[in-house]
Amino acid sequence: LLIFSVWMLHYFALWVLGGLGALYLERAQRADGAAKTFWRALAIAVTLAGFVGVRLGWIPSPVGDYAVAVPLAVSLALYSRANGNSTSLGARLGAFFAGFSYSLYLTHFLIVLLFAHFLGSDHRPSVQSISLWGALVLLCVGLSYAFSRLTERHTNAARDFLGQKLKLKLTYRAYQ
Repeated sequence: LLIFSVWMLHYFALWVLGGLGALYLERAQRADGAAKTFWRALAIAVTLAGFVGVRLGWIPSPVGDYAVAVPLAVSLALYSRANGNSTSLGARLGAFFAGFSYSLYLTHFLIVLLFAHFLGSDHRPSVQSISLWGALVLLCVGLSYAFSRLTERHTNAARDFLGQKLKLKLTYRAYQ
């Protein structure tokens, strides 16, 4: 149980750092001309360096997750609104998936664990194993979305209720 807790903290920290990195550097997108190009190029370069470092074994496993995920989150944040249009397909997809990202983080491990337990985890690359992997991804995303409709969807109402009870003025609004 202790190992499970340590790994969950590790991935929670990864999720938080990715979110903070994306929020921070998304503001760089508001910069003009060369500064905007610099921030985008830097995010892609760091992401690629992380991928290469992990694949070549230069970056050990726990650190490798951070080395790839954080700059990738930043890159996605910078390019999701590349044309400055918040109604673009990338921005709408980003907002949709952001709406249940915490539920996905919270539920995917249990789903993968149960999936591996009942189907076994020793699958050599084949059409069947790739199909099972695709089914697992769809199952994780689908169940996480359903879970989020019961929880994350009500974040603003819960925050307003607590704010009224505690007499706090809360201005931040979660994704709708």
